[in-house]
Amino acid sequence: MNIQKMSASSIWIIGIISGLIIGLALGYLYVQPELNNALENETELKANVANLENEVAGQDKALQKNKADLSEAQEEAQDLRIKLNEETLEKDRLQTLLAISNSTLTATLLDLDAKKVKLKEAVEEARYKSDQYEKLSKQLTLAEKSINQLDADKKLLAELRKEINFTRTEVREYWETIKELAIDIDASLGQDADKILDSIDIYFNWAENDPGVNASFEEVATWLLIPPEGAENYGDSVSEFIDEAYLMIIRDIDAAIEAAS
Repeated sequence: MNIQKMSASSIWIIGIISGLIIGLALGYLYVQPELNNALENETELKANVANLENEVAGQDKALQKNKADLSEAQEEAQDLRIKLNEETLEKDRLQTLLAISNSTLTATLLDLDAKKVKLKEAVEEARYKSDQYEKLSKQLTLAEKSINQLDADKKLLAELRKEINFTRTEVREYWETIKELAIDIDASLGQDADKILDSIDIYFNWAENDPGVNASFEEVATWLLIPPEGAENYGDSVSEFIDEAYLMIIRDIDAAIEAAS
């Protein structure tokens, strides 16, 4: 009977234990997913906390920078206040000066108005004198040019009237001098003088072949009537040069008379 009681008690205990084990197993199966979710949430929370800490650190840095900027802005504001006060004082000083200047300006304007008519008359007179000066200046320029031109004409005429020995050497030197003086009058006269210089040798080659006083009539006639080609160019070129020179000298005299009028 005792054995039966113990057996019944054991069965009951075993049942209780089995029930607990089954309950624990079922509880574990139920709690395990929740536990896993909790672990995952814990990881996520830790990551969020880390992010928040980083954000807080960044905000703290920004706050420190804002404090520094605020301090700098306060200093700048103080500087601006000082400058504003200085500018206010300067404005007052300028207003005072402006008032003084205004009265001085009024007096000056009155004085200028009084001189305006005189200045206008002076301007008219100066304009008239300026026109006269410009006219006289042009006449003076023309006169100086005419004087220089006539001086060159005078030198050329003086040289043309010179007497020279009619030899090849002296004739060439003579016309080289004439050419230099002619260029001062007009470049075209220098070209005319070149024609004379180019014909000198041909002319003197012919002239130096004069048959002489003992030559026959036929020799003299042949020499005179049949000169080498170009021998006559010397005389023609000299005549052409003198004609052109006199025409240009007359032109310069007319221009000088007009400039003097």
